[in-house]
This record gives sequence, C-alpha cells and structure tokens, in this order.
Amino acid sequence: MFPNQEAVSTITQLNNANIINSGGKSPSFNFELGDFNVKDGKVETVNKYEALKQWIQKTIRTDKNKYKIYNTNDSEKYGVDSLLDLIMSEYPLPYKQAQIQTIITEALLRNSDIKSVNNFVFKKDKTLLNCNFDVISVYGTSTESVVT
Repeated sequence: MFPNQEAVSTITQLNNANIINSGGKSPSFNFELGDFNVKDGKVETVNKYEALKQWIQKTIRTDKNKYKIYNTNDSEKYGVDSLLDLIMSEYPLPYKQAQIQTIITEALLRNSDIKSVNNFVFKKDKTLLNCNFDVISVYGTSTESVVT
C-alpha cells in the first residue's frame, strides 16, 4: 500500500531532463535574516559550489506557483509543492516522508550540476518535521536540510 523506507531510500535519480544550471555567479542571500548580504554598499556574490547551495535552499523554500515571477508557461515550475500543506495533512507520517523525499528529489534533479539526492533522515519534533538529506553534485557532497 505505502512504500517502505527501504524502497524510498533508494531513490537517487530521475529520468527527466536536467534543464537548469546554477553555474556562474549568484547574489549572496542570508536565509536567517531574509535579505541579501551587502558589503561596502554592494550585494556580495557567490560562485559555483556556494551558488549551487543557495539555489538548493531557494528551490526547497519556494512554493510552486506562489509568486508570479516564477510562473511560466513551462510544465516545470520553479520551487516545490507546498511541504507545509503536506505536513499539516491527515496522511500517515510514512506517507508524508515518502512524498517529501519525492518532491525534493524531483525539484533538485532539474539542476544539471546535481547528480543525485539521497540519504533522507526525518526527525519529528512536536509539530515540526526536520528533514536532512545528501546532495551529490559535480562539486562534491553536501548535507542540506528543510524544516516544515
């Protein structure tokens, strides 16, 4: 009926085309402050690996179709389906975890710099669900997280 954790943990790649590349420069954003990092009156920039890490966080923190700037005619929209709506639903926890893993994996594998997303670990903390996972990219492996 529901996928078991072993089946869910083996998802590493999807067969869809990678259509995004985060190479080059990106404005440096501080997610705790909710603003760009500014030094001497100029927005700082990050390159390659740091740009990819910021792209990952922006992607998993942005709900699909929430902001007009990200709405396009493409079938692939920027961001992820609302994780908060999923967490607040009445579905059983294993189902929610499997869905979160699928949503995040599909969104991140659209970037050609990312080779796989795996090792999802969930921790329930009262009403919050913490999710850590590994992103294997052309720059190496990084551990990312999202709290919903």
